[in-house]
Amino acid sequence: MKHLFVLLRFDDVHWAEGRVTLQPGKSRRARTLPFPQDVGEALVAYIRGGRPPSASRHVFLRSRPPFRALTSAAVWAIVRQAFTRAGIVVPPGVASHIFRHTVAS
Repeated sequence: MKHLFVLLRFDDVHWAEGRVTLQPGKSRRARTLPFPQDVGEALVAYIRGGRPPSASRHVFLRSRPPFRALTSAAVWAIVRQAFTRAGIVVPPGVASHIFRHTVAS
């Protein structure tokens, strides 16, 4: 599912209904998830203060030119940096699906 959030587009966020639609991934079907207020507030803060100006309909963009949609590899690099700052050792070859396993536990 990590790839689905990377490709999130503005049209996928349904603010009034408090939900977000994730486009088909491996399952080949769209998923609709609740969109809690605190997540919406964080997204608005990113759009207003962190997202580079762009005509792209993707929500998450690179922070350096060219401003285009993030890739899953870029997201994993960000996650790995956060792990390093937190002192968490992640074995080589472990991808961001580690979050899914942590939540499932």
